[in-house]
Amino acid sequence: MAMVFQTLDRRRQPRSGPGDLPRHHLDGMILGMYEEMPGLSLHLEQAARLFGLPISTCNVVLEELVKQRRLRRAPDGQYKRLTTDWVE
Repeated sequence: MAMVFQTLDRRRQPRSGPGDLPRHHLDGMILGMYEEMPGLSLHLEQAARLFGLPISTCNVVLEELVKQRRLRRAPDGQYKRLTTDWVE
């Protein structure tokens, strides 16, 4: 009796994840995570992994949230929740 093994090649399967969400959902997901964890401080690569996004997508979303003054980017490059007591 011969056994047939099927391998899964995840690169060839359609991917559905956070990157497929509309922009306002991405904003809400990211801001929600920062609200749930007020001390959250992430570099771009860490944020992309946490949110399940390609780095380029994550970069665009995070930078837009910084422009909207909903997040800030610290001098060391980490994205943090905008607080009123922070002074650069």
